[in-house]
Amino acid sequence: MASKRVTASALDWGAMALKVRPEQKNGFNGLKMKVDKHLRAVNSLPADLPKVDFAAYKSRIAVPGMVDNFEKAYAGLQIPYPSDQGRLAEIDAQAVQVKAGYETFVAESNTRIAGYTTEIDAQAVQVKAGYEAFVAESNTRIAGYTTEIDAQAVQVKAGYDWPSGTP
Repeated sequence: MASKRVTASALDWGAMALKVRPEQKNGFNGLKMKVDKHLRAVNSLPADLPKVDFAAYKSRIAVPGMVDNFEKAYAGLQIPYPSDQGRLAEIDAQAVQVKAGYETFVAESNTRIAGYTTEIDAQAVQVKAGYEAFVAESNTRIAGYTTEIDAQAVQVKAGYDWPSGTP
């Protein structure tokens, strides 16, 4: 029976702690404390059944054969090591389903991301074209204003006859 005793946890608590969301840390810590408490309680018990001094009971109990029957029953007592009762296979099947759902979600997300990237690129092209049109129109207007200012400057240099303010 001692060879079947659980001495180490099958869980990697450190790796699990990294995967737990911050808002669920308290529940995770509570679960770990319960598991550790149970493991300490199990480890505090002896690995083998305690030895019983049946000779002392034979000398004190007057009923013939009673102690012998108890001794046979005690010697034949076998406490079975608990099995997973099919739960590990169930958990593995659930993990496969969750992984498939996760992979589907990732594939759909990547498709949406590709669509959004295409849409953003198309909008960037439109914005760039609009900006270039704005710059071209602004340059045309500035050139027109420059031409108008240059024409007025030529008139001033040529001795433009300003209207007099005196009659």
